[in-house]
Amino acid sequence: MRVAILILGILGSLVAFGSAACATICAASASGLSDMAAESGGSGEGVSELSSAAGSAMMTAVGFGLQGLLGLIGGIMAFSKLGKGADAKVGGIMLLAGVLIAIILGIVAGGDAVGTIIGIIIMGGELHLLAAILALVAKPKGAAVEPAAV
Repeated sequence: MRVAILILGILGSLVAFGSAACATICAASASGLSDMAAESGGSGEGVSELSSAAGSAMMTAVGFGLQGLLGLIGGIMAFSKLGKGADAKVGGIMLLAGVLIAIILGIVAGGDAVGTIIGIIIMGGELHLLAAILALVAKPKGAAVEPAAV
C-alpha cells in the first residue's frame, strides 16, 4: 500500500504542477494583453478586467503549485513512515491539506465554489485525495492486530 501512496502522490503532483504551469502562462498572457491595451489607449474597464483576470489566474497557479508540493512531500513522508513501521497520518494530512489549500485559493481568486472544487479535483486532486485516504487508513508494517470482540 505504501508504494501505491507514493505513486499516487507523484502522479497527482505532476498533474498539479502541469496545471500550475498552464495557469501561470494564462496569467502572463492576460497581464501582457492588459499592458498592451493600456499602452494603446484602450478603455479603462477592459484594462482592469484583464488585470483582474491575470491576478486570479496567478493565484490559481500558486494554489496548484502548493498542492503539487504538499502532495509530493506528503506522499514521500507517508511512504517513508510506513516503511519504518510508523503510521502515516502526517503524510496523509499533508496530502489532504494541499488539495484544500488549492481549493481555498481558487475560490479566493474569484471563481465560483462548485466550479473551482470540480476543477481542482479533476486536475490532480483526485489522486492526492485517494493517496490521503490510503495514508490515513494504512496500518504500519508489524502493527499489532487487535483481537475481535466476541
